[in-house]
Amino acid sequence: MERRSGGSTRGTRGSRATTCIARSGAGSRTPRDALAFRDVAREAAAGRLVLRGEEHVSKAYAAGKGVLFVSAHFGDWEAGALLLGHLGYELSVVARPLDNPLLDRMLDRLRRRTGNGVFPKRRAVREILKAMGRGGGVAILIDQDARGDGLFVPFFGRPASTTPTAALVALRTGAALIPMAARVEPDGTIAVCAEAAIALEPTDDRDGDVRRLTAACTAIVEGWVRRDPEQWLWMHRRWKTTPPDADAGAA
Repeated sequence: MERRSGGSTRGTRGSRATTCIARSGAGSRTPRDALAFRDVAREAAAGRLVLRGEEHVSKAYAAGKGVLFVSAHFGDWEAGALLLGHLGYELSVVARPLDNPLLDRMLDRLRRRTGNGVFPKRRAVREILKAMGRGGGVAILIDQDARGDGLFVPFFGRPASTTPTAALVALRTGAALIPMAARVEPDGTIAVCAEAAIALEPTDDRDGDVRRLTAACTAIVEGWVRRDPEQWLWMHRRWKTTPPDADAGAA
């Protein structure tokens, strides 16, 4: 299902890198165009900002256990969060404060303009758990190197340190785990695509469950990038942190 109304309900690795970086340059709708959404309602009403898969979103919120949206620096990711807030869904985003205080305040105001909350990355887990307790939603980007805090799971055939936060919280609370990407279509429409919730299927092996779910989320992100590599903002060292041994995370 697709919602277009503005009404509220309450190739090679090298070539991919070149394409992704070029996508963020002049003439691109990614990533800077989130700043252009001065009037999200007008963009939604005009059909330039749409939500697809809303049945997955509404079902997850209706369950009352909270919703974890896993996403990436893909397409116009900021617009996706803004749209959910505009449509009346309680949502907060996890973000690392920018080094420039002026820019950080500006971006913080942008992220909050449709009613969303912002959780600083360093103390995010406590706030995420509170949000899940009241049945709210939280969006987490999982495509950056998580350093020593991450789990090594496959990403384009290489073990990548990836945050396990979404998997950990989902298993602890029973919250829905929904992949969501804001894809920029050829005609300029920004399609916020919510996929069906990933089945948690907990076992007695909690560590194994966390790794399995983190790997599943990462595989979905890889699928997005393989389909539209030019929409992934790859300007960081995704594989910067390496596993203790070459075979780690190669499951």
